[in-house]
Amino acid sequence: MSALPKVECIKHNLDLPELGKKIKFRGFTNREHKLILEAIEMQDEMVLLNTILDIVDACTFKELDIQKIPTHLVDWIYLQIHIKSTGQVQMAQYTCNNVVDGEKCPGDFQIRLPLEEAGIVYPTAYNESKVIMLDAKKNIGIKLKSPNFEELKTVDLGKDVMNITDHFIMTCIDSVFSQDQILVPGADFTVDEAIEWFNELDGESLRKISKFFKDMPYIGLSVPVTCPICKRKEIIELKGLQDFFV
Repeated sequence: MSALPKVECIKHNLDLPELGKKIKFRGFTNREHKLILEAIEMQDEMVLLNTILDIVDACTFKELDIQKIPTHLVDWIYLQIHIKSTGQVQMAQYTCNNVVDGEKCPGDFQIRLPLEEAGIVYPTAYNESKVIMLDAKKNIGIKLKSPNFEELKTVDLGKDVMNITDHFIMTCIDSVFSQDQILVPGADFTVDEAIEWFNELDGESLRKISKFFKDMPYIGLSVPVTCPICKRKEIIELKGLQDFFV
């Protein structure tokens, strides 16, 4: 057995108001950092997803059920781990697309991303949009919940709700309610029953449900950039973890 001493990790605190709890986390080990860099270089979304999930789980000492946490919270926790591990500034390559006198600007340079200024962006009235009334008398409704990280990455949210997988929709139903009852998936109805029920909803109801899935919270950062060659100024909007690191 090696005689080298074991180095204890530094533990940091992180408040997660959305979950109503505080957790402890540590930074990457050198091995974990290499795994992240390798996953990014592979440009395989599922490999990167699984690597991030595994590392967040390990770095939070398995305090959370990572598979059941909304995607934006997993992104947020990962970002905090990354900051503590590699620093508050991330360098990124920027190419200017400005056209000057008919010629594309040759500007191609690095910009600084102040990661500590990033935050979770919640769409307007996000909490209210989780509850959707389905009938004219507003007696019947559905309550939705944010999908977890792994499920969201397997679905193309740019499509209409009709093309979102039946299983994904099922996992995002918190409950179906009326004036005298609250029905919970798994306990009160099955996947097949939910699919049949969805098929009977009208177009307006489906539009509202589709909007909820398309307007999910995300990790965001606005970065002002000035091209050193053409002096054009613009604001770069980073939306989602992949914009930061891929």
